[in-house]
Amino acid sequence: MSSMGIWEVAQPIMNSLSETLEESCFAAVLDGYDVTYVARANSDRLVNIGISVGSRAPVHAVSTGRVLMAALSDDKLQRYLDEGDFEKVTPLTTVSKVKLRAEIEEVRARGWSIVDQELEVGLRSISVPIRGSDGTVIAALNVCCPSSRISPEDIRTRILAELLTASREITAGLQTS
Repeated sequence: MSSMGIWEVAQPIMNSLSETLEESCFAAVLDGYDVTYVARANSDRLVNIGISVGSRAPVHAVSTGRVLMAALSDDKLQRYLDEGDFEKVTPLTTVSKVKLRAEIEEVRARGWSIVDQELEVGLRSISVPIRGSDGTVIAALNVCCPSSRISPEDIRTRILAELLTASREITAGLQTS
C-alpha cells in the first residue's frame, strides 16, 4: 500500500476523530466472512469498546462489514450472500440474506452504514468507506458507542459528519503519500 502505509496516514486522523467525538474509532478490512480490525483510536472515556487490533467480527453483524460488502461487485456480493452462513449474534442480528442484500444496497446508495445492537446488545456503530488513491474502497472507518450514550439521531448527524470528514482526510492523505 505504498511506502507510507495507510495506517500511518489514518492513525493521527483517527486519534483526532476519537478525541473530538469522545468515542472509540476503528478501521477494518474484509477478511473472508469476517472483518478484521486493523487500527484503533481510544477515547478518554471510562467506558470504551473492547475491540482490539486483530480482533475479528462477523461481516453481516457490523457496520464495517456492510460498508465493505457494499463495495463488492454485484457478482461477488451475490456469491458472498449465496455461500455465507450468517448466524444470529444477538436477537437483533440480520440473518436473512434477502434483508441483508437490501440493507447493503441502501449502504451503496447512501455511502455509510449504521448497525444497531446486532453484534452486541447495547452497542451502536456507524461506518464509512476509506478509499485508496484510485477511488476503490480499501477499508471501513468506524465509530462504536454504547447505545445508552448516543442516540440514533446523534449518530446519523453529528457522528456521521465527523466520520465523513475523517474519511475524506485519510483519502486525501493517501493521494499525497
